[in-house]
Amino acid sequence: MARSGNGFLLGKFMPPHAGHQLLCDTAVSECERLTILVCWLPDDPVPGPLRLDWMRSLYPGARVLGHDAIVPQEPSEHPDFWPIWRSIVRAAHPEPIARVFASESYGARLAAEVGARFHPVDIARKRVALSGTMVRADPSRHWTLLPAPVRAWYAGQGVVPAQS
Repeated sequence: MARSGNGFLLGKFMPPHAGHQLLCDTAVSECERLTILVCWLPDDPVPGPLRLDWMRSLYPGARVLGHDAIVPQEPSEHPDFWPIWRSIVRAAHPEPIARVFASESYGARLAAEVGARFHPVDIARKRVALSGTMVRADPSRHWTLLPAPVRAWYAGQGVVPAQS
C-alpha cells in the first residue's frame, strides 16, 4: 500500500512500549507525513519531556510535539472536552488530517472532530496485550516489550529484567 496523506496520533506514551510502537509504525508506514502528539501532566509518574525525547528518538521522521497544558483528560471532566481537544489537535497539526490512528475507542470521535478518517490499530490488544499501566506496575516483567531508551531509563532506576 502506498503511503498517502497526513496522519495524526496522540498519547501519553507513559512509557512507550511495543503496543505504542505498533500504533506508530502502522501510521508511519501508511502516511506521507505523521504528527505524534505526546501529552503529559505535571504529576505524571514518568516525566513528560523524557517521553517526548524518547518518541522523537524512536520516530525521527515524524513531527513529534509535546503538550503539557493542564486540560481535561476525559469527556466527563468538562462539557467542552471535545472543542478543547479539537483546538489542541488543530494547533499541533494545522494542515488537513486524512487519518487519525489510535488503539483506543476515543480515536473514532477524535477523527470525527477533526474531519479525518479513523484508523484503529489493535484496539482489542490481540497483537500486543500491554498497557502503560502494566509496564509501570512491573517494568521488569515487560522488559522485552520496551524500546531500548525506556529500558535504559528503568535500568538507571535499578530495575532489572525478569528472569525467563
